[in-house]
Amino acid sequence: MAKRKSTAHLVPYQFRARSAPRRAAAPIVIRTRSAPVKHKKHHRRHAGAGKGSLQKTMTGAAVGGFLIGFIEKQFPTLPTLPVVGKKGAIAFAAYVIASKGGQIGAIARDVATVAAGIAGYEYGSTGKVTGEVVKQVSGIASQV
Repeated sequence: MAKRKSTAHLVPYQFRARSAPRRAAAPIVIRTRSAPVKHKKHHRRHAGAGKGSLQKTMTGAAVGGFLIGFIEKQFPTLPTLPVVGKKGAIAFAAYVIASKGGQIGAIARDVATVAAGIAGYEYGSTGKVTGEVVKQVSGIASQV
């Protein structure tokens, strides 16, 4: 079957009479702008930055240092870990306790931080650790 030409694209054109009235032009409207509405600003407090944070850090370090001295005085038979000594043992124990969380965990975190800092300082300044090292460990350390 042959294809037929489609006439759907042809649209009939209607003539408008010249005497038909034209549409009136749109009226010109002048708008005046009013002052913008002022909204009240909501001020929010930003906590965490500033003197309070530094004060908490310094107080935590002081309490941690005090507790390290107190622990060493009360427990003179603390085990000494290789390389880090007694302060490192205290830091490790406080680190384990700090993972529990809560108020005790926050204090233990301060103790762990300060003890690790003191242990690092002692090892860096003297090249030794505080406390006696077990014979098995001292034999390994002398071979290295």
